[in-house]
Amino acid sequence: MSEFKLLPLPPEASLKSQAVWEHLVEAQHAMMELKYYAKTVPNQEILMNAVGLLEAKASSEIEGIRATLDEICLAGIFDGDFIPFSARDVRDYSDAMARGFELMREQGRLAVNTICEIQQVLEHYTAGLRMESGTVLQNPSSGQIVYVPPQDFGEIMDLLRNLEQVFNEDDFWPETDPLIKMAAAHYQFESIHPFHDGNGRTGRILNVLYLVLKGGLDAPVLNLSRFILQRRKDYYRLFREVRQNGDWDGLVLFMLDAVAEASRATLRTVQEISRTMDETRRKIEGQRFCSPALLDALFLFPYTRTELFAQRLGVHRTTASARLKALVELGVLEKLTIDRKTYYVNRALFDVLSQS
Repeated sequence: MSEFKLLPLPPEASLKSQAVWEHLVEAQHAMMELKYYAKTVPNQEILMNAVGLLEAKASSEIEGIRATLDEICLAGIFDGDFIPFSARDVRDYSDAMARGFELMREQGRLAVNTICEIQQVLEHYTAGLRMESGTVLQNPSSGQIVYVPPQDFGEIMDLLRNLEQVFNEDDFWPETDPLIKMAAAHYQFESIHPFHDGNGRTGRILNVLYLVLKGGLDAPVLNLSRFILQRRKDYYRLFREVRQNGDWDGLVLFMLDAVAEASRATLRTVQEISRTMDETRRKIEGQRFCSPALLDALFLFPYTRTELFAQRLGVHRTTASARLKALVELGVLEKLTIDRKTYYVNRALFDVLSQS
């Protein structure tokens, strides 16, 4: 393998070909439509939870972390030995996305410290950035070294500071659309490979957060990783093409197509959630406990339990239990028991996410 030197952004390539421009316009339009329609769901937390769960599942599966939707939903409301570790890992991804979004809103930027905290939530350790040399990326089948990321801590920090500029300083790489910057920054972060573990999932969280930071979306409601998962071989091949041949256009086009397709797919999911909420609202109309807060509580997560439902509604556990019983009788929820624990499923919402 020939020696490769990772250079700071922006790249020497112009990234202004006719093909890039055409795919950029398509991605912009699709994301704008998603942003507009997402506003029709008043409680954005509903969409963040639902789409975030799908994004977490797909991004984790890229890394070989597989869990069923049932297992992931259980991990969201319980924490016990009956929950597979893989499902907890997916839950951690959702938590890391939420924490990154919270920090980004507070600070108005994507900083290295925020990136480190995202990775800490994902991996549950605080080792932080790589400070020692020796890290290489190998083919899992053959053991062949396929890439050697920067080894010196000073170089890693310099490249991360450069990435901070790309994320946060509009005049640093002027006249370049944020979607193109996102594609380049994603390649750069994964190539820096700043952590011992969790780089892939951290990088895919940054993709969505950056689009929110630049106003492309109001909240992290884009299942971008699904497109990557379905075309994983192309994804890794295009990374190699940049490193070996300096072919940036291929990867940029791939990421623009990912945004366009993910925006359209996520829009369909949002529309189905909105439709399902309307159907549920009609089912509970006329009940004295019917309220916008109740509808929100039903759709904040596919699974719930009595204590969590009471907390969401701000009522006593006994009141929550009575309302859950009534909702089961109305066919809005299903009551299930696993490992001697009772929980309730919004099957309509679960089915929307399963089909997505």
